[in-house]
Amino acid sequence: MFTGIVEEVGIVESLEAGRLRIGASTVLDGVGLGDSIAVNGCCLTVVEYTDKMWEADLSEETLIRTAFRQLGVGTPSIWSAPSQHLNEWEAILSKVTSMQLAQSLNRSRTSG
Repeated sequence: MFTGIVEEVGIVESLEAGRLRIGASTVLDGVGLGDSIAVNGCCLTVVEYTDKMWEADLSEETLIRTAFRQLGVGTPSIWSAPSQHLNEWEAILSKVTSMQLAQSLNRSRTSG
């Protein structure tokens, strides 16, 4: 489950035969086939896209463990940043965490 950066709120266009189609614009900037986009906390893989929508295949397991079956056409969905943006944030967070750890270690060495 992803609880990070919300980049866009979009609309469900269809859910048929395990294929979810979502209307989009912002989240598609720089997206490619195979990228992951989190929808309502669940990471989905882009299998088809245009400049106004993208699609993901939902396995039976995904449909069982999420609320995607309850999504109707026109339902707003929360979309998070595509994986290329997440990788950038992960790198930044890793650097900040490393710096904080180093500062904490230095403080404990000098205070003891």
